[in-house]
Amino acid sequence: MIGRPCPGMERELMRLWEICFGDAQGLIRRFFAVWYKPEHCLVYTVAGKAAAAVYMLPCHMQARGKLFPGHYIYAAATLPAYRGRGYMASLMAAAALEGAGRGQMFSAVLPAEESLYAYYGRFGYREYFEAEHVEAAAEELDAWAGKNHVGRTLLSPREAVGSQSAFLAGREGSLFWRPRDILYAFLMNRFCGGKLVAAGNSFAKGFALCGEAAETRLVSELSCSRELFPQLLGALLREAPAERYRFRLPVGKGRELFGREGKRTPFGMVKSLSGWEIPRLAECGPPWLSFPLD
Repeated sequence: MIGRPCPGMERELMRLWEICFGDAQGLIRRFFAVWYKPEHCLVYTVAGKAAAAVYMLPCHMQARGKLFPGHYIYAAATLPAYRGRGYMASLMAAAALEGAGRGQMFSAVLPAEESLYAYYGRFGYREYFEAEHVEAAAEELDAWAGKNHVGRTLLSPREAVGSQSAFLAGREGSLFWRPRDILYAFLMNRFCGGKLVAAGNSFAKGFALCGEAAETRLVSELSCSRELFPQLLGALLREAPAERYRFRLPVGKGRELFGREGKRTPFGMVKSLSGWEIPRLAECGPPWLSFPLD
């Protein structure tokens, strides 16, 4: 049986999440404290117990100068004992119907691994988003930063939205979130040992969302103008030091910011709901799936 979670089912859903993904309980609890609402979830129950679940997080897509509503499929999981019975296929079909009924125009998903692109393709999703990965040593960043090693800059979720809107201007099909959702992404990144680094002034700001300390530190989200880029690099070296950095960027931003192209990889899928026309590829580059919570 498919439906929204019953009152009091949160603990059961948390346990399903923990079994399927192995995430820390603290991380799971934070998701349910900040993000979870019954209307954002569909669950497949067997004998009254949750056997599979999928979360439909509200988001927006940039198209024709406007933002259109849709949802992002997240944490889709089936308990091991119930896999291979078609429960997730039924949930994905139900999610599409639910989204269309709410007036949503699209559904997006970031498969957790390459093999799952074919799996989601069975449900009508197609490859759409791309990422570009650029690696650079700390010495290179220091040379680009020059003397731009200034004091710490604070960044609000609303300022992050403004920065990203400018950074992705004209990039049709890109995914956008509300400020409260970006705040959740910031909090989750910090819980996992990451850092949020910002630079700029009251008129314009840029930011970089970094993973936990490692020899090569992943910068999973970056938004910055070319003018502020040296200042952001200076802040990155000071506040999130590492020997090397791996930047995950919208395609084309590698050459714009670093002067060289990075390796391109698929970075998410999309499907239309209710026959809506998904935006075609813009001249400035493929659309960007921001803050995928991966």
